[in-house]
Amino acid sequence: PLTVAAGGGFSEVCRVLISGGAKVEHATARGNTPLLFAAGGGHVDCAIILIRHGANVNAQNADGEAPLHRAVKEGHVKMVNLLLDKGADKTIKNKGGQTPVQIADRSKKMDIVNAL
Repeated sequence: PLTVAAGGGFSEVCRVLISGGAKVEHATARGNTPLLFAAGGGHVDCAIILIRHGANVNAQNADGEAPLHRAVKEGHVKMVNLLLDKGADKTIKNKGGQTPVQIADRSKKMDIVNAL
């Protein structure tokens, strides 16, 4: 449920689930955490809640993607800035050997390249 709430941008639901004992690092079978879903959806409020409760900003899924990879791919500049402020590693590589910087550069997302 926390993964669905975070991916849908339901910050109040995230708060309630966490206060009820939901694990912020619970991952799907492919290793996707609630923070990965929040990052991909650009849901900054959910990401802040998850990070405050101990979500790992550098957790990687089965494809080696970290939340920063997802935020960059989807073009969420505010999320990129939040993750960087909270210690996200911009040099972390996915299984394809790409860093978030390389992904941003390849996709010509200059606002994100500048943030990185």
